[in-house]
Formats: sequence, C-alpha cells, structure tokens
Amino acid sequence: MPIKINSCLFYFLKKTNFILTKRVLIINEGFSSNLGDQAIKESMEQLFQSFGYQTSFSYFTNPSLTKLPEYKYLLSETSDEYLFMRIKKQLARILSPLIYCRYFFSIRRKIKASLKNQIFDFAVIGGGQIINSSPKQRLSFFAIALYQWTRAIKKMGLQSYLVGVGSVGEFHSLEEYLYKKSLGNVNTVWVRDSYSQKSLKEHFGKESNLMPDIAFFESAAPKQFEKSNTALVGIYSYREYSGKMSNATLSRDSYYTHWKEVVQDFRRKAVAVILFYTTESDASETGLFQQFLSGEGIDVEVADIKSLDDLNKLYETADFVHSARMHALILGIKKGCKAEASVISQKLKSFADEYISLGTDPGILSEKVVGCLEGEFLISKSTSL
Repeated sequence: MPIKINSCLFYFLKKTNFILTKRVLIINEGFSSNLGDQAIKESMEQLFQSFGYQTSFSYFTNPSLTKLPEYKYLLSETSDEYLFMRIKKQLARILSPLIYCRYFFSIRRKIKASLKNQIFDFAVIGGGQIINSSPKQRLSFFAIALYQWTRAIKKMGLQSYLVGVGSVGEFHSLEEYLYKKSLGNVNTVWVRDSYSQKSLKEHFGKESNLMPDIAFFESAAPKQFEKSNTALVGIYSYREYSGKMSNATLSRDSYYTHWKEVVQDFRRKAVAVILFYTTESDASETGLFQQFLSGEGIDVEVADIKSLDDLNKLYETADFVHSARMHALILGIKKGCKAEASVISQKLKSFADEYISLGTDPGILSEKVVGCLEGEFLISKSTSL
C-alpha cells in the first residue's frame, strides 16, 4: 500500500513536484480462491505499472483482507472442512435478509478503514463479472460492494473507472437500483464483450467501451513452449451448473456422462487427458468426477494445483484446454493451448463467439488491451519517475 502520510503534507509535496509518481487504487476479486480472479489482479497491476503508475490493491468484496489466503483446493466433499463450508452457505441462504443488511454496513466500514490516510489519483474497479446477479437470493453481494466502493471514492473527490468488466442480462429490482447508482458514480466504463455493453445500455442507460478481457494482457515477451500431446479438462461444479440452469438441469450422472464424452473424445484422438480446476468448487467436483470415471473403467490423472503459478506451468505443457470457466480458457490461450469452451452461460457464449471462434493471437489481444486504455491512462515519461 502507499506510504501513509498526512494528506496536507502529501498535497504540498505534490504541488511542489516532490512527488511525481501517480497512484492508482485497483479494486477487484484478486484475493478470492478463483485462480482466474487472481490472474485478473496480476494482469491489472502489471498493466498500470507499465503505464507508469504506482499501484495499490484492495479486495472488492472484503477490503479488510490484505493478503492472499492459503486455499485448499482438493477438499473432499466428505471432509469436515468442506461440510462446514456447505453449512455456512446454507445458513447464508436462510438468513439472507439479515446477512445482506449486515454486509451493507460492514463493507462500508471496511472500505472507509482501507482508504483512511491513503492518497490516490483515481481508482479502477475490475475486471471480472462485477455487474452480477444472484438468482436465488435476489440480491448480489457485488451490487452492494460496487455501490459502497463508488460512493466512497466519489466522497473522496476522486474519479473511478470500471475496466474490463462483464455484466449479466437480468437483475432483480434492488440490484438494478444499486448498480444504476454505482454506474452514475463512475467516470468511464470498459466492458469485455458486446453482450455486457448491450446489457448496460438497456438496463442502466450507461454507454461503455469494448475491450478484450484484462487477463489477456501480458507484460512479458511471448514464449514458445514444449507441448506434450495433452488436454486439460476442467469440469464445472455441478451445484453451480444446476443453480444456473434451473429447470434445464441434467441429473448428476447425466452431467458426468456428458463430461465423460469430452474426455473420451480426446482419448480417441490419442491425446492424454489431465483433469484440472481453477476454483475450490470445481476442484471438489473434479475428485468426484475422477471417481465416476474410475467406475466406468477410465483412469485419468488429476492435476495438483495449489497456486496460479502451478496452473500456468500446467498450461505450458498442454496442447488443449476444455473448460466452462472463461479465465481457465484465457490463461490456456496465453500459453499456446487450443481452447474449447463448454458453453453453459451467456458469458461463455459471448467469449466463444468473440474470441475462440476468431482464433485471434493472444499477443494481439494483449496489445489491444493496451490500445483501448492508453489514451485515458498512459503517463508520459516526462511526468513519471
């Protein structure tokens, strides 16, 4: 985080040119257990540092958390830790009105504490599916968090921007109210697909700019990797799938049969298969899916992934990646994998249509990320340290 100094002293030093480096606060889900969120954080920080900024980070939905926790990805669904997590989620559904009310005020306090004595030139929120909806609880924590963040930043007299964000297409009334207020507080919005652009215009009357997903940005020079005729297959959490699909849900056995066909299709092409995951829920599902395959006489290895670095090293040796997680596909594409999307949502459909089907080189997409934002944010060398 930036050095904490008296604000009057800071502005004096700024006015007298003792402080030349501009400071940006980056806000997203980069401390979540989702490795895609962690990749977004990494790319966003590298991008703004390449533009000449000193960056600071705050966790969008829990700003009191100041470092990445150690997550356990391969928890068995019968383990005490996993069962405890499930109980917490069930209680959250039952007590949702009280929990949302408590969260509304607690995140405001946490944001205020995280911003205290901190000086920034502006704030960037994103990327990721920040403008989201909760189909069962009728209110998304993201709607509350975005409202409180944009409100607090506006009170500081600073501009805020949404960069590389996604939006769903339907909202409950309270979500729509909070998002509309939030979008009224931000300066400019960049969305990562045309569906999100259309959603913001139709629901909130908010104009936005198109850009590739921020995770496509890569600061390092492109590399060639030695591949090993391997496909990475990432099954999507059945509970999350059934929540998204409602009445169209397959039974768990039918769902596994579908994913078994994905595995078998690669094996028929003499391509080795490794099961992988990028979230805790998918990791747990992967263990169950491996057991299902074993019962079908199919032995498949499960990758041991504990960090984003582990995941990236895995991609470096793989030829293919098949997943229903958008950032699992993006990170694979960046490492030279041919991507196949399991389209279970509008987000995946938009991504497959706008990126996978066109087969655009990831280096070009990285350059396009820079091109979309440098006009607004690039600091000239004459004004940066």
